[in-house]
Amino acid sequence: MDKKQLTTAAGRPVGDNQNALTVGPRGPIVFEDFLLFEKMAHFNRERVPERVVHAKGSGAYGSFVCTNPEMPMYHRDGAMRFDGNFGSAPNYEPNSFQGPVEHARYRERPRTITGAVDRHDHRADSDYYTQPGNLFRLMTPDARARLIGNIVASMQSVPRHIQARQTGHFYRADPEYGCGVAEGLRLRMEEVLHGEPVTTAR
Repeated sequence: MDKKQLTTAAGRPVGDNQNALTVGPRGPIVFEDFLLFEKMAHFNRERVPERVVHAKGSGAYGSFVCTNPEMPMYHRDGAMRFDGNFGSAPNYEPNSFQGPVEHARYRERPRTITGAVDRHDHRADSDYYTQPGNLFRLMTPDARARLIGNIVASMQSVPRHIQARQTGHFYRADPEYGCGVAEGLRLRMEEVLHGEPVTTAR
């Protein structure tokens, strides 16, 4: 039986759903990557179990520090804005009403880009674990416990086989990290590692 063909919202068949369209294997993402834009637009409006562990926004913790409270912002927000939203002041450019204007000193510096624009295989670089492992090891014991607790709480409703698969990634970043999540989710390490040889970032 043939597998179903993944398509965009407009019905265009998708040939590569895992790699962004970049200039060269490690180059910038190009603006014409319509599939990436479509996926980003859908992200906040769907519930996919595999993506719970990657969620941003409500899963972020800490404090935001504004280093320049006097910097004016000339964008408009929606109905939840509570400070007048700059009233009727112009927020477009060019304008004839002493509104915001461009300034050449903030232009991006020119840069030369070479490389084929393609959906390069991001898995060609197989080191996915050194950076998150180093970050975990920089944390205090209390911060590690909070991180593991937050992950465990957010993954309670995720199917067990997906819990195990994701916890395997945590383990490869740092064994303490993976074991902590596995214990919280009551997973056996045999489930997490699937009998594969383990190479960690240590």
